[in-house]
Amino acid sequence: MNDTIRKIKNNIARTIKSKDKRLAICRHIGAAITVLFYLYFITHSELYTRIEKKVTYYSWSKILFITAASAAIIFLIYKKNNFSKVVNKICGFGMLFISPIFGFLAMEYVTMTDISELSSQKVIWNLIIIGVILIVALLITNSLKVSPIIVVAICAVFSIANIFVYDFRGSPIVAADMVTLKTAANVVSNYTLAFNFRQFFVIFAAFGFSIFALKLKYTKLFNWKFRIGYSVIACLAVIQFCRVFIYSDMLDGLYFKFFNPMISYRTHGSALTFVKSIKFVIVEKPENYSLDVVNDIIEKYTPDESENEETPAIKPNIIAIANESFADLSILGDIDVNEDYMPFFRSLSENCVKGTAYSSVFGGRTANSEFEFLTGNTIALVPPQAVAFELYINRDLSSLTSILKSNGYIGNNSFHPYKASGYNRPVAYPYLGFENFLSQDDMIKPTKIGQFITDQASFERVVEEYENARSTSSDPFYIYNLTVQNHGSYARDMTNLEYRITLSDSQYVADAVNYLNLIKTSDDSFEWLINYFSNVDEPTIIIMFGDHQPNLPKSFFNKITNGAYSKWSDEEIMQQYAVPFVIWANYDIEEKVYEQTSLNYLSTILMDTIGFEKTGYQRFLSQLSETIPVITANGYIGDDGKLYQTDDETSPYYDLIYEYKVLQYNNMFDMKNRVDSFFFGE
Repeated sequence: MNDTIRKIKNNIARTIKSKDKRLAICRHIGAAITVLFYLYFITHSELYTRIEKKVTYYSWSKILFITAASAAIIFLIYKKNNFSKVVNKICGFGMLFISPIFGFLAMEYVTMTDISELSSQKVIWNLIIIGVILIVALLITNSLKVSPIIVVAICAVFSIANIFVYDFRGSPIVAADMVTLKTAANVVSNYTLAFNFRQFFVIFAAFGFSIFALKLKYTKLFNWKFRIGYSVIACLAVIQFCRVFIYSDMLDGLYFKFFNPMISYRTHGSALTFVKSIKFVIVEKPENYSLDVVNDIIEKYTPDESENEETPAIKPNIIAIANESFADLSILGDIDVNEDYMPFFRSLSENCVKGTAYSSVFGGRTANSEFEFLTGNTIALVPPQAVAFELYINRDLSSLTSILKSNGYIGNNSFHPYKASGYNRPVAYPYLGFENFLSQDDMIKPTKIGQFITDQASFERVVEEYENARSTSSDPFYIYNLTVQNHGSYARDMTNLEYRITLSDSQYVADAVNYLNLIKTSDDSFEWLINYFSNVDEPTIIIMFGDHQPNLPKSFFNKITNGAYSKWSDEEIMQQYAVPFVIWANYDIEEKVYEQTSLNYLSTILMDTIGFEKTGYQRFLSQLSETIPVITANGYIGDDGKLYQTDDETSPYYDLIYEYKVLQYNNMFDMKNRVDSFFFGE
């Protein structure tokens, strides 16, 4: 036995030492990968067929092309390179110069950009950006064959990942997503990755390109003396690129479509659009910002001692619920259902404050809705597409939680029945004042719909936390619960979902049916929670809001709007950012209906409902909401009913937006000069 093992080890060692044997193994591996590519293509008929009126049509041109290309790659793999050093070097330089063009064409092919519609200037800019990647690759590898492979691989992987992200959440990749990769890894397991022909072709072509490059010999570009000089030149080139493309205003003339960044991808090109988005991650100080300006604004919202609000006679228990994708899609159009999918929520009226709030996000980036609700800050005044939890919360920040803690509340836990790592929550939550973060790891065999824990199990845990707190203290209780049941994709496993909602038109997509039944289940669970606290003697307030609307197929939105959805203006698209909210109490409160507000105002509305003394910042928000009732990353609505952008200096509300910008900057970024008493309270 030992002799056999020794012989195997010796054979492996001899193989590793033998260059010819190593090359033979590499050729066999390359051929095997090629065969796997071909088998994947053949066994996935959706790559080369289309179905029209139940008739299947085959694209023989695709089949023949992939077959011929596979054979050509295998031939290339086993063909020896007997060309001279000069020919190899010429081919190497050819690959070097072709790689940015290949990468550019690959990205635009996958995103379905009409390259003929791109101006020559935009094409050149895209090629320059990809060329910078090549410069860096050469700096690292000094190889004529490895550098082009790196460039092509980066472009191919980026373009395919971009389309998958777009399909998942309805918005493509932007620079801010680079710091949310951990969350993306958590979420991607809930989706089915299905390649279309364009994606498959780009991967296959990139593989073929790499095989050709790897066949080259004598590909070292510089000796060590010239490499030092090149390194200096390359570093200067990268620095100049950053100055021009990122930190200058050269790209400011390119309109970035925040409602749908994919439009920008197809209008400007993928590389150029992504680089344009980098600037949005950089938080700039407001114009003329200074501590004197901050104090001048603060003084307006600091009442005289005689005006201070009294401490409320009642300190109710507070349960705050951010309900994943909880939305009423009937505001978008007519949905012909057999029964109401949120009857209990609609029935609430007594001792309720309710209405419609606008979110800054659609289909994803839940953490930004949490950020706006908990802090009163707005994503509108930080770079678009940024995720505040990931980028900006790295020290204590005033929030609903920190204010309630200072008022003697116990519990103070955040609870999200999913993976804890998403959106940097374990780091962000403590800075917002939460004492503990409970996740799915803290639950034992909870009920699930598919792979997601139900709202019912989530609310039962809220009650359990309340009862545990009551066993040790009678102080007012607070908990914040972010649910997960209604998370996309809506084509996922829906095991245990009870189907009670049906749609009359057979053309409605299954995703919409699944979603509406999830909402009906969520509505039932909320009724259970309300009924529980209706029978609790202690005063209790529950606030629940949707974090964003679901990303359902566009065909569904077109259906319920009779085709108008595809032609909506920016003002009309704002409807897709509207979510319901309710503040319910088991004791007498003044009923009120908000026709429109936004998530950044909700915690202040909660304080007004309870009667708590507000911080200076909350007083500012309360007054601001009277003039600007809605502010989101997509624009703000003034009391004149019009939609404005935050950088519109012609807006009659520009001075108020400037005040908000100055205060938020002082609150979030100017830690050395932050006026803590204004944000945290005395």
